Amino acid sequence: MGIPIVTSLQFSAALAVIASAAIIAGVVLLAGAAWGLIAAGVLGLVGAFLFYEPAGKR
Repeated sequence: MGIPIVTSLQFSAALAVIASAAIIAGVVLLAGAAWGLIAAGVLGLVGAFLFYEPAGKR
């Protein structure tokens, strides 16, 4: 089967979705561990922005 080829746009979009879900879950829980989810979500969104390559310019 092999390793699937993932473009930076696909990776960035997936990371943004996962990060957004972590933020939403953290806000819903708002407990001690929830702050970790919120922080991880924010860092994930930053990572998604940094991995995003518009039109494959890199």
